[in-house]
Amino acid sequence: MAEINPYLLFLLILALLAQGTFLFIHAKKNASLAWFWGIWGLISLPLPSILYFLLIILPKKRKARKEK
Repeated sequence: MAEINPYLLFLLILALLAQGTFLFIHAKKNASLAWFWGIWGLISLPLPSILYFLLIILPKKRKARKEK
């Protein structure tokens, strides 16, 4: 079996922690299931951020733009 480079593993863990923390804090400010987004952000890397952007951030920006 191939071994995982410890530096790569450290970067992966750091990226997951950063993503989970960012999603939790941002979702808490927007009152949109903060725990769900935070835990999901700790589990997998790119998909939670992409879906959070598409499902939470974009609709709020569109709604704000229509209200102007």
